[in-house]
Amino acid sequence: MINDYKEVKECVYKDEHYSVRDNGAVLRHLREGKKARRDDGIWTFGLKNPQNGYMMFGQHRVHIIVATAFLGVRDSKVYVVDHKDTNRCNNRVENLRWFTRLENALNNEITRNKIIYFCGSIEAFVENPSILRERLVGEPSLEWMRTVTKEEAVAAYENLKQYWAEQARNPKPLVGGKMNDSVYRKETINPTQPTNNVAELETNIVTNNLQDTLRSAIIDVCKTLGYTVSEKHQGRGLKADVYVDANGQKYAFEIQVAPKSFRTIRERQEKYIRDGITCCWLYEREKRNMGEEFEELPLFQFTQTPQGDFNISLKGRKTLALTDFVRDFLNGRIKFCKHIRRSSKVGVKFLKMHCCNCEAENHIYEILPLSTCGIALQHSDSLWTSNKLAFHPEIVQKIKEYTNSEQGKHIHIGDIKERYGRTVDHSYQSFGCYKCDALFGDWFVEETIMESLYEDEVIVDHTEIEVNIADDVSEYYPHWCHSSTSNFCE
Repeated sequence: MINDYKEVKECVYKDEHYSVRDNGAVLRHLREGKKARRDDGIWTFGLKNPQNGYMMFGQHRVHIIVATAFLGVRDSKVYVVDHKDTNRCNNRVENLRWFTRLENALNNEITRNKIIYFCGSIEAFVENPSILRERLVGEPSLEWMRTVTKEEAVAAYENLKQYWAEQARNPKPLVGGKMNDSVYRKETINPTQPTNNVAELETNIVTNNLQDTLRSAIIDVCKTLGYTVSEKHQGRGLKADVYVDANGQKYAFEIQVAPKSFRTIRERQEKYIRDGITCCWLYEREKRNMGEEFEELPLFQFTQTPQGDFNISLKGRKTLALTDFVRDFLNGRIKFCKHIRRSSKVGVKFLKMHCCNCEAENHIYEILPLSTCGIALQHSDSLWTSNKLAFHPEIVQKIKEYTNSEQGKHIHIGDIKERYGRTVDHSYQSFGCYKCDALFGDWFVEETIMESLYEDEVIVDHTEIEVNIADDVSEYYPHWCHSSTSNFCE
């Protein structure tokens, strides 16, 4: 894979010299006259950051390096890189394009939904962008849009309409997980059927077996919970896989292995609502327009493990075992919330890091902000306004209390203070060695954090702490919220 390419270009990004292949692989060159770093001179696709889904090289996003090399340099204050197929791991050149920030906002389903919420429609915003200036209260993530002019809005919208039309003419193939081998049986092909299209028949067999397996698993869970399960409903135009009577309400489950169009799903859902049934849709492959979440449409992706068990994903924010998902969905522990709310708790992950000066084993920590329902918030989210949250005085104090306790006495963290960095030629708040006080540079700290995502031995401890950094904060973010304690975002 990494050697499957046709063209190589070079570029400078963030003062580093890279060679870049058109398949999305990058190689960072050695710095002249300086010691080689661990990843210098190696071709790599980068490592996936599970929080944002992007491929990372150190603290830099690989897709921006690739776009810089092949599509030219752009001002990062104006432009962002768009993945045409929405797969953030696919950094092939043909899958990337530069978008202005405004084009990217209008193309993103979540942000577009916010604009519609404030303005009534995208067309209304384009006609009069100043609407946002008076309505963007408590929305830091969209503050920059206050200055958008009508000319900029019209230009961005016209460009996007052409882009959407091109995407419609040339749809990208769906990307899905591999099927479990245990549900694939060639010998079950009916010998009386025509065999001039065996591949199609085999695909149908895989689809039917997987759908039946998941259906049986849902029925078993419902029966174990003591609910009445049936396979029929006397309604017009409805044929769900499972019907359940639970807690005085009617539920249905539809399983979509071979996906239907989003329009068909919405139309079918209206019929369930008409008959007083809450229908939950489970699909294997996500279509492009399934990224947005709606209160009237519980829509979740399922996967099957190599052991044959099923998991359900809440848009990648949280994954539940099928048993837990069905139980919590039927008991009201999965609820649609229009806002996401910051929790008073943050997770703390302690990581091993050696001092480059005296080689002593030290520790640093990474802060994992949480929403009320347990979603790990990225430092770039507007609910957290600084990527230096780790150095907030209250958090530093809580960390000291923990490391001085019996439970945390094995953790060795140097003083959090300003230190001078020769590389950047100025002083900044930093981690440092608890023995010799040498500075731990941001690049090496970020590299250790990235390494901890894939190397368990880097993580030496973890805990949660209560903080009172600011008042209760929430942001418009429509999502299906899960809480085993019924403590939702709203």
